[in-house]
Amino acid sequence: MTTRGRPVPGCEWREEPDGFRYLFVDYRSLDAEGRYAALQESAAELAAHPGMRSLVDVSDMEFDPAWFKAVKEANPPFTADGPRVAVVCAGREPAARTRLLAFLAGGDQSRPFDTHDEALDWLRQQ
Repeated sequence: MTTRGRPVPGCEWREEPDGFRYLFVDYRSLDAEGRYAALQESAAELAAHPGMRSLVDVSDMEFDPAWFKAVKEANPPFTADGPRVAVVCAGREPAARTRLLAFLAGGDQSRPFDTHDEALDWLRQQ
């Protein structure tokens, strides 16, 4: 992905060999500034492609309240015909997953997974 002509690390469209396309957002290795840049880029893609599919990886990422607030503000409320988001959050406790999903998407449009393969399988079915 690009912002003003520059690539945004952590946010890219991917295509599987079978032609399935999805937005991959990888927050794991990003510093705080990179996380916010990837968040803004993914939110822009959501707005441009309302029915898109996205895989977000937050495994082992440290969260702070300001980031949760930014995620909530950057993304519009999800609707039944809107995007589907598979969140890979390996290693997180169930309560943390529930809280995370409430901020990242909510409703039936988002699900937590332990692996990318599980997440992609679910996205393909949506």
